[in-house]
Amino acid sequence: MHRNTEIFFVVDHCYVIDDWPGDRLLITDCGGYLNLLISVVTFGLAKSEEAVALSYRDAALDYLAQGQLSCGLQRTKDLGGRIFEIFYSCNAQN
Repeated sequence: MHRNTEIFFVVDHCYVIDDWPGDRLLITDCGGYLNLLISVVTFGLAKSEEAVALSYRDAALDYLAQGQLSCGLQRTKDLGGRIFEIFYSCNAQN
């Protein structure tokens, strides 16, 4: 499956988004290597506070809203270290 990677800004906050179109996003902030290290060292058990998780979900929705499709989030998985896997689905806008 083809994947798109993009740096995305929301109110001066930088995110890196890997998008598997029509399926899921992998989203972290631009401190990616530090986030990956935290996730690995804690075996993915270092979960984010709800406010942080909400900011990532909001960024994902903003990212998806750029397209020509109407998309909704299906579920979010906190992978630890401020890394989230977000599953989504889209419908064509009329």
